[in-house]
Amino acid sequence: MRKLLAALFIGALVLVGCRASDATQPDMSGIVSSVARTPQIDSIQSDTIHLTVDDVELSVYRPAAWQSYATDYGIVLAETLGSVATDGQLGGLLAHIFVPPLSDLDNVLVTETQNPAWAILSEIIRQPEYVGSALVSEPVPFTWSGHSAAYYLVDNEEGSLTIVIGITPANSARLVACSISAPVDQAGRIRESLADLLDNLRINGVALNGSELEAALPPVLDFPRRQPTSE
Repeated sequence: MRKLLAALFIGALVLVGCRASDATQPDMSGIVSSVARTPQIDSIQSDTIHLTVDDVELSVYRPAAWQSYATDYGIVLAETLGSVATDGQLGGLLAHIFVPPLSDLDNVLVTETQNPAWAILSEIIRQPEYVGSALVSEPVPFTWSGHSAAYYLVDNEEGSLTIVIGITPANSARLVACSISAPVDQAGRIRESLADLLDNLRINGVALNGSELEAALPPVLDFPRRQPTSE
């Protein structure tokens, strides 16, 4: 279960050219009933996918010509078929919007003064079993359209970079996560695409504003990179 959560949060999800629902599914035994289950795709319109993951309703914008694939916890959007990871390497932008299972993080304490999304992401990056060998930045809290939110940056050291944004819906113990990945040589496209890609993402009927996200993030995302060692 911890390995599955780690894969979701460090951008290690790879589809290897096939639909995630066709791939080998993880062992779901022993997971408490509060964990998200296979999402229900309510409807697919020309540019919007409506789905329900347990008690969280999502409406996700799908750019023209992008592909979409259901996963156990949400939806993957791939820029092109070539952007789906092959042999572990991405060919373009890939987004995973999901409601992760957090049963392993039930001990996270959130005070009234804390941003709950920041508290959850901070706990995740503190656990070596979650982040593995990936380089991960410190989470940064912010507010997005009235929701508590936070983000961190990831270099999986296997050729791709990722931003993970966590959002806690109002009056909910859930976390909605948005993981946007790109090859290292296309890193700048993550920052350029975020506001448009996540504009009007709806969580339980509340739309998130892409312009607010644009204003909350720094102009350039400073992804953690390992410094070369001098010989």
